[in-house]
Amino acid sequence: KKVACVDNSGELIQPEDPNAYKFEVFICGLWWIAKNIALIRFNRSEEFAPIKDAVGKGKDNPDRALDLISERAQRWLKAAGATFEEDQKASHDLQCDISPLVSYAGENLEKYKGETIKLPFVLK
Repeated sequence: KKVACVDNSGELIQPEDPNAYKFEVFICGLWWIAKNIALIRFNRSEEFAPIKDAVGKGKDNPDRALDLISERAQRWLKAAGATFEEDQKASHDLQCDISPLVSYAGENLEKYKGETIKLPFVLK
């Protein structure tokens, strides 16, 4: 894999040829040595926001993870009866965030029924 690095003088080097190895293990590759296996089934859109790529690269980047988390919080508030000013859509730029100390799965948001929320919105 080509990995940018810094030489002894502090200059950034962008290699033309591979100069590093990428080591990774997937959980499926370890099942054969496990004594017991437990699987959890969940709704991907509610529980999974992977970050595997750099900002602005690929689909699993930090901005997309923030989009997914913000969209989930907005869904929870809408389900509780809230509306959003000018039909705003939550994203990494217009974040909607709910602390897990307030709501872990969309519960305890009843007081927002009938409220109009302006993004960005953070509920702590």
